Amino acid sequence: MIQLFKPKVHQEAKDRVLQVLDSGWLGLGPVTQEFEEAFAAYVGAKYAIAFNSATAALQVAVKLSDIRPGFKVLTTPITFVSTNHVLLQEGLIPVFCDIDYFTGCISLESMKEQYEKNTDIRGIMVVHYGGYPCDLEEIYAFAKEKELVVIEDCAHAAGAQYKGRMIGSEAKFACFSFHAVKNLAVGDGGMITTDSFEVNEKAKKYRWLGIAKSTDARTKAGNYSWDYDVEYLGFKNHMNDITAALGLGQLPHLDKDNEYRRMLCDHYETMLQPLDLAHRVKLQRHKSDRISSRHLMVVMCDSHPMRDFLMDYLRKRGIQTGMHYRPNYHYSMYKGFGGKGTCTMSEMFWRRAITLPLHLDMSKKDVEDVVAALEAGVLAYDKKVASMGRKG
Repeated sequence: MIQLFKPKVHQEAKDRVLQVLDSGWLGLGPVTQEFEEAFAAYVGAKYAIAFNSATAALQVAVKLSDIRPGFKVLTTPITFVSTNHVLLQEGLIPVFCDIDYFTGCISLESMKEQYEKNTDIRGIMVVHYGGYPCDLEEIYAFAKEKELVVIEDCAHAAGAQYKGRMIGSEAKFACFSFHAVKNLAVGDGGMITTDSFEVNEKAKKYRWLGIAKSTDARTKAGNYSWDYDVEYLGFKNHMNDITAALGLGQLPHLDKDNEYRRMLCDHYETMLQPLDLAHRVKLQRHKSDRISSRHLMVVMCDSHPMRDFLMDYLRKRGIQTGMHYRPNYHYSMYKGFGGKGTCTMSEMFWRRAITLPLHLDMSKKDVEDVVAALEAGVLAYDKKVASMGRKG
């Protein structure tokens, strides 16, 4: 079987975890701080704050955006639901914008259209879909003009670059994921990177129930201080030193791992050129001024029935595939927030997109096997359609 995703844990990460297990300190402590400092240095950010998930990081980012409950946020429907759940959890209203069909990222033109149609918009939530950076320069210019807060969902984008700058290097709110299948895999975890001292200070308190001092800070020279203040109604969603140790051991390998993923994707695209040129399976189109982390390998099929046929065809041949993502407004709890009927590219995208296997245990031969099965599946689909036409 060729799996869709498969995490790889480097030996350095395993060794670091054992060191933490032997240290006597397993919770939020010095190793978490070391990971925060290392990740901030990696992306070129002033500060980094570690959480137990990207969802937790996003929720605290929304909390610290100071957008009051009842106001609206421009957002994408093509994302995992946690992106938009955190808006609802903080009393905000998602306004679904359309996407660019060939990147999966939120469309600036659609954002402008929705802004003109809606009142009380105060923010923008962008997702770097599949690790491909959005049009950040234009988005931030629009946000500055309209005085909107921008939150970047970078769950797919660890190691991605936009115009020579690392994603997360110059944002007020950039939220990363270290989930088990992400490029920097630690099992689960998240991070906010920020250029704001205030966000850094408040986020560290919000992740630990609003307590003014961490347990580590209250434990010095073997003494434990029970005395602290509680400044905010915060959450219990900080990272721990075991997870942070995994992150510290994985981080030095991230660039090399991402480069390997890019090599696999380049090979996919070379092998898929005949199908692309024949307009049967279309490749995504990426601009040369940005570098994707290549978290996902997505192609668009010729039609919705063809996509479903190919997913089933590959499954029967031991090849896992996925679909990222169903538009959020299709889910029951989001049906009152619009999107259906206006997000035409999102509708086309989710009905035609198929996510192909991509992970560090794959070889170029595995890519060739997937493409060969895909080509055979297209022929089988055409034969089925022709047969149905004859019967009709």
